[in-house]
Amino acid sequence: ITDFSCYTHALDKMDAFMTKMKKENPGFQVNTFDIGGGTPVFYNDPVPTPAQMAENHVGKLNQLAETHGTYTLMIESGRFLVAESSMLVSRIVNTKEYNEHKIVIVDAGYHILLDAALLKQEYPQEVVPVVNSKDKATSLAPVKNTHLAGRLCDTYDVFPISKVSDLNESEVGRYISFYNVGAYSVVFNMPFHCQTKPPIVMKNSDGDFRLVRKGTTYEHLFREEGGELE
Repeated sequence: ITDFSCYTHALDKMDAFMTKMKKENPGFQVNTFDIGGGTPVFYNDPVPTPAQMAENHVGKLNQLAETHGTYTLMIESGRFLVAESSMLVSRIVNTKEYNEHKIVIVDAGYHILLDAALLKQEYPQEVVPVVNSKDKATSLAPVKNTHLAGRLCDTYDVFPISKVSDLNESEVGRYISFYNVGAYSVVFNMPFHCQTKPPIVMKNSDGDFRLVRKGTTYEHLFREEGGELE
């Protein structure tokens, strides 16, 4: 939520509700007040900071406490806390060009990033740089009107491209990083069109990497569908 008026409107409604409840039930007291989630994450456009959100909310929250009694404040900031914790790396498996358009096809799909199909979430994307033997990054001529798609042969399997994405060097065999995918993407993974789940690798605070989830195989999918039943 980037428009703070949503919170202001909700807090005003709660103020009126608590006032009404106290009149009808003099002993009524709110002990826990949950203002929900919505702490914004940077995907495409600049977003307000938590400090700016607090500056907007704190006056009304204090007024509620003074009027209706103190309470425990809860804030659900799950997406804000975990979105930047993960990235998806996908390999370019094919490209197609016509006129000034280029379609880049990757081995991921919306079965891995379901928000891209359901919410049209614009994850920042970047072609992973390639460094040659002289430690100089290669550079290819930019192509206008790049489109990014998965390989599910489904009309929904097209990834919205963020304003901050850089796909100019999209060639078969290169890798594309999708950033800020830590919220919900793992739990949304599904075996649509018999697609397997990718492995998950974690980078420790000391810089080491370790496997925290193995990728599934077609044998796993077979067993889930009753393939071992006699």
